[in-house]
Amino acid sequence: MAEQTCLDFDPESSVFERDRHVLYLQMMYQLLPSAYQGQEINRLTLAYFVVCGLNILSALDRIDKEEVINWVLSLQAHPKNRATLESGQFYGFHGSRSSQFQSNDTGAASLNGSHLASTYCALAILKTVGYDLSLIDAELLLRSMKNLQQADGCFIPIHTGGEADLRFVYCAAAICSMLNNWSGMDREKAKEYIINCQSYDGGFGLIPGSESHGGATYCAVASLKLMGFLEEDLPSKNICSHIINVPLLLDWSLQYGGFSKLPRSFPDLYHSYYGFCAFSLLNEPGVGYLCVELGIADVAVLGHAPFAFLFSLFISLFPFRLPLNFVGNLGFTPVFFVSDGLTVSSQPSSSETAQRFELNSDGLNDLRFSYADLCKNPVDGFSAGLLDESNLFEWSVTIIGPPDTLYEGGFFNAIMTFPSNYPNSPPTVRFTSEIWHPNVYSDGKVCISILHPPGDDPNGYELASERWSPVHTVESIVLSIISMLSSPNDESPANVEAAFILKLVTLTKEWREHRDDFKKKVSRCVRKSQEML
Repeated sequence: MAEQTCLDFDPESSVFERDRHVLYLQMMYQLLPSAYQGQEINRLTLAYFVVCGLNILSALDRIDKEEVINWVLSLQAHPKNRATLESGQFYGFHGSRSSQFQSNDTGAASLNGSHLASTYCALAILKTVGYDLSLIDAELLLRSMKNLQQADGCFIPIHTGGEADLRFVYCAAAICSMLNNWSGMDREKAKEYIINCQSYDGGFGLIPGSESHGGATYCAVASLKLMGFLEEDLPSKNICSHIINVPLLLDWSLQYGGFSKLPRSFPDLYHSYYGFCAFSLLNEPGVGYLCVELGIADVAVLGHAPFAFLFSLFISLFPFRLPLNFVGNLGFTPVFFVSDGLTVSSQPSSSETAQRFELNSDGLNDLRFSYADLCKNPVDGFSAGLLDESNLFEWSVTIIGPPDTLYEGGFFNAIMTFPSNYPNSPPTVRFTSEIWHPNVYSDGKVCISILHPPGDDPNGYELASERWSPVHTVESIVLSIISMLSSPNDESPANVEAAFILKLVTLTKEWREHRDDFKKKVSRCVRKSQEML
């Protein structure tokens, strides 16, 4: 029988490229993948992976901490008065704006959607960015959290009900630990529930009697540790992790940065974050120490030392995946999300926008439809959002450099501005990222046929059919720009120097020198676009 071989990779070339991973998380901070539209309600969890991931990689300086703090605090639920605490409500943190509702006239937030897991993520983020958790109303949060503990010691995630298992026991224990206040749970009851979840093989299931599960075992052991039921030296910290195939694990790290579930798959936030944490436990240079009990960097946890024991994943709690077509930012700044045809965040009204820009209703409706369609049916290669949530007629677009071109690997930002008589006249597109291209002016303005006014070309360079028509959409415009990056046009150029060098590349014998010059200028723009993320 032929000897089985591992996946094809070179152990000598397997290197943990920290900067690529940092770049990946920065990209997630600014551009939320389209695959996460269905997880809009869990936006706070995605933020947890990004912020804590950057902290593990010692790159927390890449984000605006104050902006993050204000955004997280805005998601906390508050009662109108203390009397409502007896109503069984949980006043933790909402997962996103879409689960945030105002209190009714009686003072009880009957539609309060704050969630135990979201509350854990919120506190972990705040602690990570250096916020003083003593400023949190711990009495309100913990007193109401006690309403979620069941008679058997388990916790439900939300006051209206839901699954009850070890995941939420862990969340409750971590919340109490971070707030340094255990009044929010009965630890003895929780311990008994955890012990009852231990299976015949020594592992733990999510509920008593269920099969052992890696994530459940992590939740069980971490909860017992946090509650003070495990001795500090129980697991040996000197055991060599030779059973982990580190080179193969590194092979999961792709050219995009981040980690994927399987080799050759796209990376995602879930596996990326815990991939970084795994390398933290392996003492990888450039990666900070991990406080595994809380799932965040040790430097963010006062009073908790690194504790290198069983580390597994919350597979059943956070099942997120990522194809690389981006559609919006993470949520620290306003962004629209469209789910099942309903906007989650508030859109400007027709009258407000029309009054501000004096636009015809056809143009307004066309843009609304285009935006909704792009959100529901994203297109590979670019993302689109609004610069200002009160302005439907000025879009922010990020174009990913097309593969197999000199622009590959770049993330080029542009502003698309629609005129008052849209769609009768074309928008203008101007790159805000530096880009060197024959069809882009020095100020970043794009010069392609589809963006020229409709009708005959007075200079005779273009056919009327090649110019603007009201049938064009935002998608067709951006795809034309992507095509422009793939196939530059040196006829009637906007950047004469770039067009001249490009023409020399194709016509002269000294093509190699000119090609390298052209490539060098473009590569500089690509690197600069990555640094701006």
